[in-house]
Amino acid sequence: MSGTPTQLYFTALEFLERFTAEERRAIWSAAMTDPVVADILMLGLAAQGMMNDDLRTIALTAELVARGLLTAERRDAILYG
Repeated sequence: MSGTPTQLYFTALEFLERFTAEERRAIWSAAMTDPVVADILMLGLAAQGMMNDDLRTIALTAELVARGLLTAERRDAILYG
């Protein structure tokens, strides 16, 4: 990604809708056995809204990449696309 990313605000629903249905199902499934993913899902669902440049949003999506639930390219598309 080049240049400065645009700052975006999402409601919790808008943020979740940026994931594909397949990605959401994979995250939900992983949350059943992985407490870290469960925590990520819980925080995402509890949020009133999310900023794409908020350190918590960046950390949560980075953890999904680290756990193989998103690619770095999809994370960037979700946050900045």
